[in-house]
Amino acid sequence: MSNTAISERREPPQQGNRVLRVYEGFGKPPVDSLSWFIGNMAGNTKQNEAIADLFRANGFHIVEGGNFNTSNSLEFSISDDSQVNEHIRDLEVARKVGIDMPRFFAPEEAISVSGPLVAKLPGSARGEDKFILKNKDQKTKFIAWALMNQNLGDLYDQKNRDEIVQRILSKVSEGDFKDPFIDERGWLDSWLFEEYINPPGEYNTSFRVVADALGDVIYSQVARSDAQKEAERLPTPETHYPVLEQISIPGNSFFLLLLHPDSPFYISPTKFFSNVASGGKPLLLNGKPVVDQLDRKILEDLDINPDEPELPQQLSETTSAIGREYRRYFPHVGVDFMKRSDNGKFVLLEVNKGPNLRPEALGLPAETPPEQSELELLRRIIAKLPS
Repeated sequence: MSNTAISERREPPQQGNRVLRVYEGFGKPPVDSLSWFIGNMAGNTKQNEAIADLFRANGFHIVEGGNFNTSNSLEFSISDDSQVNEHIRDLEVARKVGIDMPRFFAPEEAISVSGPLVAKLPGSARGEDKFILKNKDQKTKFIAWALMNQNLGDLYDQKNRDEIVQRILSKVSEGDFKDPFIDERGWLDSWLFEEYINPPGEYNTSFRVVADALGDVIYSQVARSDAQKEAERLPTPETHYPVLEQISIPGNSFFLLLLHPDSPFYISPTKFFSNVASGGKPLLLNGKPVVDQLDRKILEDLDINPDEPELPQQLSETTSAIGREYRRYFPHVGVDFMKRSDNGKFVLLEVNKGPNLRPEALGLPAETPPEQSELELLRRIIAKLPS
């Protein structure tokens, strides 16, 4: 694999030519050790080089930067998300393809919403950094924790720390987010607060549909939780010192304060996600009969025939449209949906660029590394293009 510069042209070729437009620095080694550490750039660089070589070997011009040419059906893109609000981008795509997303709220609104909310960091993978806030006490503690984030490490050294925490919790519960111990808004504005979607049945379920930029659905699956809804708590982290002292030690995660019962910010969190990476079970919607009785019941709750499980037509059409819309961002996407139990409608949760792929769903051995699975899918996408 070559280590030559990825960029071959600064200006896009004429319409009708094969083009892979990449962000500046794609496939190049990091310029300093800090970039290498933060972005895990060693692995990314190797895979990006392999992607560029694959497209180049199939007649693509690799173009660094510039504006994506939507009128050229042979142009793909691998964009940089470092300065992109992914939630806003998903909202725009959802509007274009005609599907709703969960209603979201500003933090000032979230504190007074009566129903359960989900707090999540947009772009977080594997179902991590997502919490269900079922009541006002949990919402108050979470928002106070996020507001105080920059100063949480100093809290243990404060003689009046209990007074500080209780004062801020009292203020936040009344919608007052200002306090002398809070530097601006801490980490609060990084979080997205959206309505909790309750799926049909007794288990948490979601749909993952993988599609390419040509609009073809590659495969689909239902992911279901192992435990019934709200039946399993997130594990309590191990600590060696009192919890506020523990987080004052450099390198400790402030998430500890949400997860440990000894913390004044403890929200008694439960598992509510169904994604496979976090322990859920995948049920492929490939037309093959499902034997397990519980899995059959879960599919039936979603109005899917367990003897011939197929992706609902609406989700197939919607994902196809999303894949085409995302051609300017990545050659393939993983789209996550949920079904509402109250009215049976589907909602779009998020669109994941270049998601981890299930090798078995691609007809590959289960042990196939993620990088090889992605390259194989890209080969198949390229093979469908006109010569």
